[in-house]
Amino acid sequence: GGGGSGGDDPVSIEADPLAALTPQCSSLIHESRKEIDAGRKARADAASAASHTERLQKASHVSVNEGLTRKLAETITLKQHLQLAVGDTKASIQRANRWHDVQSLARGYTLGPVSYRDVAAHERLDRPLVRVYQSHPGTDLTEANGS
Repeated sequence: GGGGSGGDDPVSIEADPLAALTPQCSSLIHESRKEIDAGRKARADAASAASHTERLQKASHVSVNEGLTRKLAETITLKQHLQLAVGDTKASIQRANRWHDVQSLARGYTLGPVSYRDVAAHERLDRPLVRVYQSHPGTDLTEANGS
């Protein structure tokens, strides 16, 4: 068939009793034009909906990526804080152990030697120098007398 190019150029077609175009043909052409316009509108609406959906998808993608990046940064920061806390805890344990060792050593010094063999040679009261010192008047070492 003949007819138009199917574009946006509407051709005025009217029913003419002497022409080959009957009123039924005219009404069918008119309905076809309405359907073509409805199809164009539906195609435009679909393209608009597709572009809107694409924009929403991109926005969702960006939002999710930003959220994940933020959570990852928070997790890394938390991990670093926990590592610092572990270091502080280990330092506190070491400090407490050192204090305990020093206190134990001080307790041993306070209690004194368990037996005479535990006393170093320069601490013994039966050394010759102590005996000479003991022999002088007024220098009585009562601790030296008991050994």
